[in-house]
Amino acid sequence: MKLYSKKRKSPIKILVILTLLAGFGFAVSKQFFTKKANDIIVAQIGEENIYKSDIEKKLKEVFANNKNPQFSFEKLPDQVIELFSREVYLDRKIVAEAKRLGLDNSIDVKDAIENFKISTIRQSYVASLLKDSITDQKIVEKFNEMNAQLENKVEYKYYQIILSDQAQAENVYKELKANKKPLKFSDGAKKYSLDAQSSNNGGEVDYKQESAISKDIVENLNKLKKDDISKPFQSGENWYIIKAGDLKKSKPLEFESTKEYVRHLIKVEEVEKINGKFIKDQKVKILLKKDAEGSVKNPSEENKPLNNSEEQNKNMEQNKNEETAQPEVQEQESAKEPESAQQPEQQPVVQEQQKL
Repeated sequence: MKLYSKKRKSPIKILVILTLLAGFGFAVSKQFFTKKANDIIVAQIGEENIYKSDIEKKLKEVFANNKNPQFSFEKLPDQVIELFSREVYLDRKIVAEAKRLGLDNSIDVKDAIENFKISTIRQSYVASLLKDSITDQKIVEKFNEMNAQLENKVEYKYYQIILSDQAQAENVYKELKANKKPLKFSDGAKKYSLDAQSSNNGGEVDYKQESAISKDIVENLNKLKKDDISKPFQSGENWYIIKAGDLKKSKPLEFESTKEYVRHLIKVEEVEKINGKFIKDQKVKILLKKDAEGSVKNPSEENKPLNNSEEQNKNMEQNKNEETAQPEVQEQESAKEPESAQQPEQQPVVQEQQKL
């Protein structure tokens, strides 16, 4: 299959976009690696050599999310090698110029690098645990479980008008139920509904499984007969008026078309288990407080946790305050009538405190 003929330029354009995104996305990462002994120069721009390893690295970045990439270095057309070479060259020059300007030492860049580093290490750890956990057998078992859950389930087709507040919903409902020239539901959806996708179709929502519909809508649909219109009800932040459509029994899933989706679900479940191993029953204690206007207040000093360095600084500050306060105490005591029985016993204590 010739993907890069003169007649079909769109794949190359897509690769250009992907390459640009990958180049900018990885601009903050390390760009230069020690060349392998068997590395070869595949292109040259000015005095810059572009190595095979550079192209392979760029190819890996572009197809990072593709488990089965269709391209290898040996199969790359010269046009694509040229595009990748330009991106490698731009990476080098832009990063070098940014370093010359000291941008690599800016707080924003360092934070971005650190965040990227943390994210990459975390993803690598999770990937290492998931490597052998998502098997074909698990996918089949999960698929059968999902199909079993669809037994005796139905799919709903209905129509909706989504509104921002109760007052508007009540007014629209009155128009729909008016004795003279009632508003057609499809016209009401086009005129008033907040949901652009369904409103363009007269409010129609095509067949959806019960699990994919909010409970509030399902409860109201179950109370209606076909073509009945519900009274306004709230679901989440919005208000709904719905019209019942047809019902049909859910069809069993097809394995090949849903296999990757099932794999994704298993991955999500496994990641939740990994996260749960660390979080467990740990509770979050929110120290920040908000006033009546919603402004954030700093945590009170008694609730604010101190790390070791802060505790040491606090103790040193207290010691300094005590040391500076001692001469004042001694002056005040010297102004008083000394008590011969107490003074010899207090002096060693003061000296001991000063040593501490």
